[in-house]
Amino acid sequence: MHITEGEILTLDNNKEFICLAVKNYKESNYLLLLSNYKPVEIRFAKEIVIGNSIDLEIINKQDEKLELMELFKEKLSPNQ
Repeated sequence: MHITEGEILTLDNNKEFICLAVKNYKESNYLLLLSNYKPVEIRFAKEIVIGNSIDLEIINKQDEKLELMELFKEKLSPNQ
């Protein structure tokens, strides 16, 4: 049981985000999330599977965000 591209997720703040991409990195799945409202927000999250449930840890540290931006670079490129 994992989150897949195209899924719509409701975060704790009751805002909906679309999962644009999932990448395995450092033995964990990381998600690129895009809000479905304006102004558009982009979030990175780490998927945490506990039994049959999935938790998301939103990435807030700047250095981790920069690493993940490189990982998801092709999805973030405006030329695609």
